[in-house]
Amino acid sequence: GLVSYELELNTVGDAKCQPKVREALATYFAKNRDALSDQSKERLDRNPMRILDSKDPKDLALVAAAPPMHELLCAEDREHFDEVIAGVERLGHPYKVAQTLVRGLDYYTRTVMEFVLTDPEFTKAGDIAVAAGGRYNDLVQTLGGPPIQGVGIAGGVDVLYGALQKEGVRMGGETATDVYVLSAEKGDGADRLQVADPLRQAGFTVAIDYSDRPLDKQLESAVKHGAKVAVIRGTPEARGGNVIVRDLVAKTQRVTRLAAVVTEVGRHVPKHVTPPLFEGPTNPDEHEPGAAGEAPFLKDDRD
Repeated sequence: GLVSYELELNTVGDAKCQPKVREALATYFAKNRDALSDQSKERLDRNPMRILDSKDPKDLALVAAAPPMHELLCAEDREHFDEVIAGVERLGHPYKVAQTLVRGLDYYTRTVMEFVLTDPEFTKAGDIAVAAGGRYNDLVQTLGGPPIQGVGIAGGVDVLYGALQKEGVRMGGETATDVYVLSAEKGDGADRLQVADPLRQAGFTVAIDYSDRPLDKQLESAVKHGAKVAVIRGTPEARGGNVIVRDLVAKTQRVTRLAAVVTEVGRHVPKHVTPPLFEGPTNPDEHEPGAAGEAPFLKDDRD
């Protein structure tokens, strides 16, 4: 997958805390209203948190001097964000906390994120986010549905296309689930993700069951997903750095160290034969910006 990126993270608080944050930021920016850009003046009246996202040169100094977001948050929101950061650090992924990151839509709660390209070929044009999103605890209920929490992320196809092609990434083939990760313990989502991460890095397609359902129900879901292997943690045998690798086709299982889980799973799941991500065009007339096999044409005003 993509290598040259950095994850930017922030928290915008939940519905209980956001009014307090907005009030503090509104008070600060109102004192400097005349110095704000026209767009930020409009945001000041609607949602002053959005001013933090401004890229207008007139706003940058005021944004930099604004009250730090994390000092305005409720204790519960800060604790939740600390747990998120601990999980990211545990996975060893590069990240930084960006306290002015708020995203462009007002329905986000708590965690917001952007995946920013770090390849110099892209950074010379400024910060380019290849994907972004966050958490929205209240969105479904606001739209008339049940109180279901959610997390979403979306990527820009053209930017992702260019970044993957630049790094020579090859992918494709079957998208069926290879491995299903589950656990007998409750509330151990970070541990399940830690099991899944090296398998994904090795190229396996992995689904994670984050529910606290009984183990047999989770195994039923693994079969419904068409998974070839289930990796189980949290049982008496699968503790202290051990996991169980269960072959769902042969109906056999083996206890193995987490450090060896990629090798053990590889004994049960065939290696993927992955064709090139982009095939070259067969018609010479197709050789134009954006045609198959060509890099996307990214307009640059400096041209």
